[in-house]
Amino acid sequence: MSSFNELRSRVRGAARPRAGRGRIGARPASLALTLALSACGPDRATVEEDVRLEVSHEPPAGLVAGDSIRLDLRVSASPPLPAGAAHVWYSADGDPARVVLTPLAGTDRLRAILPPPGRGTVLRYRFTVASPLGDEVRLPAGPPAPAGEPGETPPVAGAAPRGPAALPHYELVARAPIEPWAAWLRGGGAALGTFLVLAGALLALRDSAAGRGRGARGWLRAAAVGVVLFAAAVLVGATAASWQATGDLLRDVPLAWWVALLLWLPVVVLAWRVRPPHALPAPGEEPPQGPPGRRTATAAATLAAAGALAALLGLGSLV
Repeated sequence: MSSFNELRSRVRGAARPRAGRGRIGARPASLALTLALSACGPDRATVEEDVRLEVSHEPPAGLVAGDSIRLDLRVSASPPLPAGAAHVWYSADGDPARVVLTPLAGTDRLRAILPPPGRGTVLRYRFTVASPLGDEVRLPAGPPAPAGEPGETPPVAGAAPRGPAALPHYELVARAPIEPWAAWLRGGGAALGTFLVLAGALLALRDSAAGRGRGARGWLRAAAVGVVLFAAAVLVGATAASWQATGDLLRDVPLAWWVALLLWLPVVVLAWRVRPPHALPAPGEEPPQGPPGRRTATAAATLAAAGALAALLGLGSLV
């Protein structure tokens, strides 16, 4: 028997997976096989086949803690799949399990209902679909599964599957609703703090270049206030929202925000060290400095711009 197999799957990354597709076709050797490859662009193949199987999956946009999980799989098969040919292998912070997908009447979809996850539960899952000839489509695509691993249909008798984590899989985290105050402090505080830091540093650079020392000093301190506000948004708002959603203080805090804080800390130091020239030094302190110079203002503006880019990347990851 000759066969033609084609399988495609795409998985979305940090922290939502993309839809996957797979296709497989086969026919007996007594029938002619026609294969046409396109002359340009990506490789394409067309097969006249007696057995056809194509599957696709759109992962859920998110998981709500306490709600049942519905996983749908679109299947186009000729001839129709026999009962029990499609399975979803999954683990939810526990032992791996396998569930048979059942057809939805009047549609081309199969569905599996998984138990409600708890807050912060990590769901990992993958699909296997067997054709009437025994060929198999897996989503997401990956190498053939070793004996006893999820992906083999059926598994070796007596072998316990070790869960989908060892093979390509989709991954989602169950989240609970967060309080409005935490959401506003996280998003609004981070956005306002970023604006103050960037605007203050750029205006300080402008006034410093124009010789307006008092104005430059004031704008630099406004940038420092923005850093403090952003730190409150991260250390209070973002961590509280992460705890309410997942039970983990840091899971939902964007890594880019920590980078932004590290870049902005020198801006606070520069603003603190710049004092009016007539200020008297405290005992044991060095003489006060005058208005910020062009070099100081340039360094503050550079750090503010780099940190603002990281802060905006973090805000984008929350959308």
